[in-house]
Amino acid sequence: MLEQAPSAREAPRGEGTGELFPLSAASEQALRQYAGRLADHLGNGLDLASAGHTLALRRTHLARRAVVIGADRDELAAGLRRLAEDVPAEAVLTGDVLPELGPGPVWVFSGQGCQWRGMGRELLAVPEFASLVDEVEPIFAEEIGFSPRQVLADGDLDTIDRVQTMIFVMQLGLARLWNAYGVAPKAVIGHSVGEIAAAVTAGAMTVADGARLICRRSRLLRQAEGKGAMVMVDLSFEEAAERLAGRTDLVAAISSAPGSTVLSGDVAAVEAVLNEWPAEGIVVRRVASDVAFHSPHMEPLAVELAAATADLSFGAPRVPMYTTALTDPRSTPVLDGAYWAANLRDPVRLTAATTAAAQDGYRVFLEISPHPVVAHSVTETLSENGFEDVFVGTSLRRNQPEPQTFLVALGTAHCHGVDVDWSRLQPSGGLAELPPYAWQHRRHWRESYIEDDNRGHDVHSHTLLGAGTSLAGSRTRVWRTSLEDANRPYPGSHTLNGVEIVPAAVLVNTFLHAVEDEDVTLTDVEMMHPLMTAERRQIQVVHEPPVVRLAARTPAGPDEPEPAWLVHVTADVAAPGQVKPDVLPDAGALTPIDPGFVHRRLATVGVPSTGFDWRIETLLSGDGVLRATVRTGEPGSWAPALDATMSVAPCVFPGDPVLRMVVHIDEMVLIGTPPSTVIIDAAVDPDADDTVRALLADVDGRVVGHLTGLRYPVIDAPAPAEEDLRGPAEAFAGLTPEDLRERVLPEVRAEIAAVMRLAAEDLAPRRPLVEQGLDSVMTVMVRRRLEKRFGCRLPATLLWQQPTISAIADHLVGLLTAPRPEAAAETVPESMPAIGG
Repeated sequence: MLEQAPSAREAPRGEGTGELFPLSAASEQALRQYAGRLADHLGNGLDLASAGHTLALRRTHLARRAVVIGADRDELAAGLRRLAEDVPAEAVLTGDVLPELGPGPVWVFSGQGCQWRGMGRELLAVPEFASLVDEVEPIFAEEIGFSPRQVLADGDLDTIDRVQTMIFVMQLGLARLWNAYGVAPKAVIGHSVGEIAAAVTAGAMTVADGARLICRRSRLLRQAEGKGAMVMVDLSFEEAAERLAGRTDLVAAISSAPGSTVLSGDVAAVEAVLNEWPAEGIVVRRVASDVAFHSPHMEPLAVELAAATADLSFGAPRVPMYTTALTDPRSTPVLDGAYWAANLRDPVRLTAATTAAAQDGYRVFLEISPHPVVAHSVTETLSENGFEDVFVGTSLRRNQPEPQTFLVALGTAHCHGVDVDWSRLQPSGGLAELPPYAWQHRRHWRESYIEDDNRGHDVHSHTLLGAGTSLAGSRTRVWRTSLEDANRPYPGSHTLNGVEIVPAAVLVNTFLHAVEDEDVTLTDVEMMHPLMTAERRQIQVVHEPPVVRLAARTPAGPDEPEPAWLVHVTADVAAPGQVKPDVLPDAGALTPIDPGFVHRRLATVGVPSTGFDWRIETLLSGDGVLRATVRTGEPGSWAPALDATMSVAPCVFPGDPVLRMVVHIDEMVLIGTPPSTVIIDAAVDPDADDTVRALLADVDGRVVGHLTGLRYPVIDAPAPAEEDLRGPAEAFAGLTPEDLRERVLPEVRAEIAAVMRLAAEDLAPRRPLVEQGLDSVMTVMVRRRLEKRFGCRLPATLLWQQPTISAIADHLVGLLTAPRPEAAAETVPESMPAIGG
């Protein structure tokens, strides 16, 4: 049957916004191969509109998916190349369709905290969003006396009534936008004020009545502004309520996740928690609110609110609504005035609502808000209850271009199996002749496998914090995820001689977010082993106050025993410290040099690029000092500034370039919000070998952070001369491989034992050396000793390519019996022996 083609409707557009080009395959390898073929095909004059139309509407969307965002042929080709080469890029989204998608998406409307100045400003140009704003405009003028369009355009969010009302407007506007792209809710959850937008979306009230309700509720809250406070604690709701039993000045107000609860009440009571509870090992974090929501402070307002809703019409939700205001999340009462009084006064039970939805089969959760504030709590709740194959998506992100960010959200949802309206996203074009599917030829032999179920870290957060949980009867918190090249949490590439290694800045940033304090001090940071991304690894971050550590292991195969966890980084968490000094030293003795000096020096020792796209604008040099003015280009995260700091620091050492890696930090103090332009002052410590002190300052020279005791030992020192190697190599000539191995193995064991100061018999030949105590600094000494003993040039990565004594012996036997003794120098390294900066 022939039907009329769908009408062409414009996608939201903003500066730099592109279009979504979907690709899919049955496997990762096939997906990458097809991306490369399509990139080649673009050079044949392929019409982009027809290519997008064909990919979106004329191809089956298989289980392994990708979306490439491109505004023109060059951007699309670049994204396809990065996908083909398995290089992460912001314009390339990937994911697997969930094994079970359940009934459809649950829309989660979050509460206060998701707002930011400038939110909605760009979306006012999008018809669906603007129609919602215009629809409530006269109601706002009548009920609360200001224009929502004007507030969004001006970014005026200085008072509680504007914050709460604009959250409502943003949520309903985003709901219309998701609907316009074919994504509709099959259930809703509302968190605190988010329940009003959730109720409108579920059909329990009209947009007009929802607008009147939010205006009246927000107007009442003016009376409570500045009189209360809130604080989040790492306790279950039940534990927190038990500790506060009988108190009225402070109550358990919000059940965010199984191990996270928000307390609400008097300012003095909250301050007491902030000052006293950490001594008991309880992690506490101040919540940015001067209103004590869901506490006795709300009781008189709740009574007024119930009365103020008498002329509004309410009904039962037409879309299932998991209530967070009542004890039973599956209750379906009429959402009348009494209900909205309970919504304002009683606890928010987000954990119970999320759990109930998952138990009912829902596996897709989308946070409908201008910035994700409950997505992590939802993920944590699902993980704690054993629901791992889930997708928790977001809509927008703070200070990010809104049309582009929403397209990313759509593309990410599609990659995990959510149906989107591709006729809206690719409305024009015809049938294009595209490359055929990249078939993978393999034997059809059924083999069992074990799927790694640890997932969850947000790559945009620049951390490895996945789903978190608390341990019963303990103050310990554990976050789990898995790491591979496809989900590495940094935008660039941090390779050492061609091998991708997680930058030290990401590892330290992970610890900062695990602690979740605004100002935090880390001490005795020890970086023992590199964390590589080439092979999939399970990750655990453990906060056992005061220690925080990150460990990894490769998943066990069929019938294999569980491998041991290898700890990569540890640190102690201390009370917030002070930066020293508070202003930068005088720069009078420093002279300007080429800003490209740092990147050139890093490239010389095998580090051609950095994990973050920071740029040195000016660079001053002195005796053992570098001062760099660096544009990080990413507000709100310390990770780019730390990455720049740990890249500048090893370049302060005089002499020829040598590979140095950070293995220890005495103390790291960061204060306030990270500046988008940071001045890094790095200086060699005259009292400690291989050690640097680094200061971070804003453009006015005010110091906002310091890193002391940054230890950078030499990892790849100059190699022995060829003539020094010739004699030892000749001493092993003429032996058969079997006899040679009998000689080499015990000598390798003895050389390594000498470096580690152990008896040779204490080292197991077939157990990885890193599990027996070998660290990054020891690898240099071991490699040089083995080179001198056996007369072979060895790669800097030897002890990571060959992790056991037995493997090293086999490698040496191969070199000693090879016809060309210099072959060792030509070995392409697969990994590097230290954590990068």
